[in-house]
Amino acid sequence: MDIIDQQNVRPWQGTVLGIANIFGLAMGALMLTLVMFGSSFLAGMAQDPVFSFIFGAGALVIILLVLPFIVLDVFVTIGTFKGQKWAVIVMLIFTVIALLGGLGGLFADTDGYHSYVSVAVHGFILYCEIASLKDPYYK
Repeated sequence: MDIIDQQNVRPWQGTVLGIANIFGLAMGALMLTLVMFGSSFLAGMAQDPVFSFIFGAGALVIILLVLPFIVLDVFVTIGTFKGQKWAVIVMLIFTVIALLGGLGGLFADTDGYHSYVSVAVHGFILYCEIASLKDPYYK
């Protein structure tokens, strides 16, 4: 294989990042679906019209806050599979933020292993992002 062929092959780390993004998109779509149907259900069950309004307005606020990140994740996922460096850099920024949150959770007074799992998963994703940035496939 010569150098030109090596540049056209996506590294396995890039494929892992793309699959992780697809998983994140599926979770985001599931969350939005649950917020929409759950708030409708709760609004219908509320006896007081004020609570009904609060459930509906709260769902709208959550949807409006989360939807731009899901749209961004769609473009980042496409960019990751197409070999665009900006997509990996955007993922790197969000991964560092999530990793700092997981590290902060290690020092919180909680019972559970979710912070350890979060640090391990985001550490692996960070490794994949750094390895992808060094690969010539991402221009």
